[in-house]
Amino acid sequence: MSKINRRDYLIQMSAASAFVGMSSLLSPSLASAEMKHGQSAVREKAARTRFLFTPYTTTPPSATNLTVLFGGLMGFSNTNAGQAQVGFQKGSGKHKLAINFYEIIGGGTRCYKLPSITSRDLAGVKTMELTVRDQATNVNFFHKNDFERKPTDDPRDFGWVLDFEDSLLYPDGVTITTRFSPVLKLNQGTLYTHQLTNSKFNLIYVPQNTLKYVLNYVPRMIGAAIDIPSGKEVILKLDGKSAVQLPYIPGVRYEIQFMNDCYDSSGDHCKWPKPKDPNEKIRNDFYLHYNMFKPKNGSARKCGVIVDQEITGSPLQVCPPPMKLGSDEAPCMASGFGMQTGF
Repeated sequence: MSKINRRDYLIQMSAASAFVGMSSLLSPSLASAEMKHGQSAVREKAARTRFLFTPYTTTPPSATNLTVLFGGLMGFSNTNAGQAQVGFQKGSGKHKLAINFYEIIGGGTRCYKLPSITSRDLAGVKTMELTVRDQATNVNFFHKNDFERKPTDDPRDFGWVLDFEDSLLYPDGVTITTRFSPVLKLNQGTLYTHQLTNSKFNLIYVPQNTLKYVLNYVPRMIGAAIDIPSGKEVILKLDGKSAVQLPYIPGVRYEIQFMNDCYDSSGDHCKWPKPKDPNEKIRNDFYLHYNMFKPKNGSARKCGVIVDQEITGSPLQVCPPPMKLGSDEAPCMASGFGMQTGF
């Protein structure tokens, strides 16, 4: 595992570059599926849920000099004294967490790759912490009060994240039964939805596969907009030890990616050729979230997610060039636990 300090950063400036699809938050790009693909008018059965995450802001995140992105199987907690936590799991053993680091210089669109932290580096790591040195903990969430999961809602709203403890699923709450590992402590930033699917989905009861709610889109990537002030640096700690430092440098932006993707036995990203299969273990990985908790209401029914309208996915809006990982029709998506203040 490499430790990135200011000297190493300057050395890495000569790294090979690539086009960045969307590191700036100023141009979010949920493609209008209705406009581009000739879909019919907005469907009626969208859901307004009780948003539990606090504090929240109704102002969209602005462009910052650090964007943290989250992709794959994971859960987000609410805040505790300003800190939120992100819990990662291995699913059925195929999900492997890696952390990638990039820098974007000036107003350009080129990403310069810094050394990554691989799943092998993270073997045995229980806790991680991302913090801006000498800054107060102040995580919040971008959310608008009129959010209803409609295609016209702001694509950056954190409300797109399916919260297992809000009024849509288990309003009595859940009990975490399996420890997430590793767990990331996030100390600063505004959490938001960085990219949505183009496909549309339904929430269904399992195993009957009867409709519960129309979800419309679901998140492919979650983001955190963080500002590194002049003279400060962001520090990533692994089990309490500093592993990476990214300093404030005028005209430089950073992107950190926490990618907990699924890999098959050959080392390639998992593929989901049957996203409408009635078997929840064949159509997508959503069922794996249930490995981590049980509803407190013992009579509550299990739910699943299934694609309703398959629409060709967009490349992931990440460094390096926009790339297509996973499947838009069967996204390995993050979930929320709005009553939990940590894992």
